[in-house]
Amino acid sequence: MKFNAKKHLLSVVAASSLGLFSTNVSALTLQESVTEVLNTNPVIVERLKNYRVTQQDLKIAESEYYPRVDLRAVAGYNDPGELKTSRVADINYNNYETALTITQNIFDGFGTMHKVDYQEARILAAGYHYLETANDMAFRMTNAYLNVLRAYELLQTSLENVEIVESLYEKVNILYDGGYTTDSEVQKIKSALSLAKANLTVQKHNTLDAEKAYRRILGRLPEIEVMKKPIVDFEVPESIERAAMVAIKNNPSIMVSHYNIEGAQALHKQRKKEYYPKIDFEVAQHYNDVSRLDNGFDRPDDRLRARVIMTFNLYKGGADKADIQKHLSTIHQEVEIQRDLQRQVVESLDFSWNAYDMIKLQLKDLKEYRGFAEKTLDLYKEEYDMGRRTLLDLLSAQGDVINSRIEIIQAEYEYLFAHYRILDAMGLLVKHLTDDTNTIAQNVNINTNEKAHFIKDTLPIIYDVDNDKIVDSVDLCNNSLSDKDIMPYGCEQDKHDSVQAIKTLNSKQNNKKEGN
Repeated sequence: MKFNAKKHLLSVVAASSLGLFSTNVSALTLQESVTEVLNTNPVIVERLKNYRVTQQDLKIAESEYYPRVDLRAVAGYNDPGELKTSRVADINYNNYETALTITQNIFDGFGTMHKVDYQEARILAAGYHYLETANDMAFRMTNAYLNVLRAYELLQTSLENVEIVESLYEKVNILYDGGYTTDSEVQKIKSALSLAKANLTVQKHNTLDAEKAYRRILGRLPEIEVMKKPIVDFEVPESIERAAMVAIKNNPSIMVSHYNIEGAQALHKQRKKEYYPKIDFEVAQHYNDVSRLDNGFDRPDDRLRARVIMTFNLYKGGADKADIQKHLSTIHQEVEIQRDLQRQVVESLDFSWNAYDMIKLQLKDLKEYRGFAEKTLDLYKEEYDMGRRTLLDLLSAQGDVINSRIEIIQAEYEYLFAHYRILDAMGLLVKHLTDDTNTIAQNVNINTNEKAHFIKDTLPIIYDVDNDKIVDSVDLCNNSLSDKDIMPYGCEQDKHDSVQAIKTLNSKQNNKKEGN
């Protein structure tokens, strides 16, 4: 039977585009994965909790605008001991003291005002830090998602290569048994088969690594049968300069730095309060009593005090001046951090843009390479059957076809990823990958005209966040789906290995074709 290598190899492409990435099962798209990560990934949730911490710091700072009310109550026993004066009776007695004090700050050198400004800047910085983390985790989820799909395509190519070499191996054995070829060719095809199997094992290893990296972000292992290869549906800006301007304006890392600078400026002003006196108005009502009025020492005291108190430090060894200078240097430090961040953003965009441009050109050449390699393999196959080519020639041509396929898979995913890298550098990745563009920002009161909302965390803490009956401290997949068969270690029960997944998907696709 004549073996058509080209037809056999092209089935890889068909299986990749139909079997792996287009099923009737409820597909888990990249957008759905990113949305879930934004709501469940602990790194992002931690930043949201940090934002709520800074909200309360603002309330703490604003409390200094209001009066302070203190109640002091004392009940005690007194033993006068050996008295040196006859005016005090040697009598043991109980005493009771009660004081209600109200203190209202009148002036503190504008310290409270600037402290509030500082906390407001911190809140905005924390909000954009949350968006920065969300953008970063969306980027990492995108990378992990694409890496899983790429790993499975490469794994399928490796599996296909093994099957092709096995077919050649069977044919060479038939020829050898019939006396039409030499033992050296048998050994050569055996070595080629061993290498193909070794490469398959390496790619299986890479696939397992990609699956575990995916679990690190989403909290559970991927289900390749419901994953779907994303289609880029946005237009890249017409120039890198325009993209860079959008990046500088929208990148959340730069916004974090911007509000860090504002916070440092407010803190620098706040430290100048030490150059001013502090003035407080205080009202205090005392009520003191004793159990024995004949002790000659303590007497009832029901005084009411209303007074203005000024405190003014005159000298502290130059500490105030040094403290102000310290915070002035902090402002300069934050400015330089922002400048470096801007360079990092532009550099990241440059790399992404270069990848986008170069890989696009590379793909064109790689597709030509694949076409030439497949044509060469067909010709070598015919010439081999006629005895004009050696097995070494045939295996070399076969290797070129497989290598072209691998290079195209790599380049296609790199090209796809380059689009998302550009979005990430521009600070628009989350907006592009989520349906509700405002939900994440509104979590931290950004880009909303509504009144800022304060969400209070409560107790008790939930220690089984995915409700799979496995406590988080021993749960290896702490974002499992509720309808899955969960093992004692917290992950879904393994159904198959990576190679078997490929075969199962191909089998399902073939059955579907036959049914049609």
